Amino acid sequence: MGCLTGLVGMSPNDCPCIDNDELVVDTNLYIDDLEIGVPLIFPQSSLDCGEGDLITLATRARLEAETTFLTELQNVVQLKNRISYKAFTDIIGKLKSNVPLTGNTVTDAGFTLKTKGIKGGTFTIQKITLAMTVGINPSVARDVYVKDEDGVILDTIEVLPNTLTTVNKTYMTDKTIRITWDPTVNNDLPLNNKIKCGGCGEHKGLERYYEFTETTNGLAYGMVLNTYITCDNLTAFLCADMDLFLTDGWYRTVAKTYQAYVIRAVIGSILSSSQINRYTLLEKEFLYGKRNHLTKMIGDRLEWLANNIPREYNTCWTCRTRGNIMRASILV
Repeated sequence: MGCLTGLVGMSPNDCPCIDNDELVVDTNLYIDDLEIGVPLIFPQSSLDCGEGDLITLATRARLEAETTFLTELQNVVQLKNRISYKAFTDIIGKLKSNVPLTGNTVTDAGFTLKTKGIKGGTFTIQKITLAMTVGINPSVARDVYVKDEDGVILDTIEVLPNTLTTVNKTYMTDKTIRITWDPTVNNDLPLNNKIKCGGCGEHKGLERYYEFTETTNGLAYGMVLNTYITCDNLTAFLCADMDLFLTDGWYRTVAKTYQAYVIRAVIGSILSSSQINRYTLLEKEFLYGKRNHLTKMIGDRLEWLANNIPREYNTCWTCRTRGNIMRASILV
């Protein structure tokens, strides 16, 4: 399941077949919602639980609804808006005739980076190389730490010396992260490559997109990072802070729109069943009408969401108006 599936519960009422976590959710959004939901027939005892029960139907509906919702929201957002920042790929710490840092005693070797005002996008470390003169234990992987701005370790990445290692770790662009390793553990001597290598090709892209808290002389301490920034990962943006689904109006509308998708998917499953009255007492014609109403509601909400992306959380998208220019083209 993805991050949205936990936003919608079955019912605030007890059921012997269903774990309480499936029933009660913090958002107070349910499939059997009195206004837009479907009144469900819950088993009266655990003896009535089994294959094809409500929990199976609801789980399938939430997964189906999440996939459909995210796909359709992405489509409408792209229709109503344009990307403010072009996707960008570059190498941090590019090598160029570098030599070992003899006598290195730095134990927290690395740098801090953040993007220049890009909110709602993703920054991916695709690959890492630790370029060095190996001290001891040449076949043992070195630990590279990715930390948040408070020093909390987000990821520990194992990298063999002088070996290009695929990582594919993704972080939100509005977060500050610090990337470090400790060369002294194995008496390694990292190369003296720079974060921004001025003499090894164009690096203006790094200056357009990133802000670095420079180390001594801007050293990258042997770390070479293949990185990628993109603004089109709407799912990562939605899932970055789940608390917003409880406190922010736009996110709350996202949650309620997803609820409508879930209920519509549940109705579809009930209608395709040969035992409609096993799940609800509603008539088939009423279910068709409710599903049509939900489809209209979903369309209206998708358009509203696409037209009202909150700038305080996302600067990746700009309303598609005439004469609007992608920000990256201004910065070039």
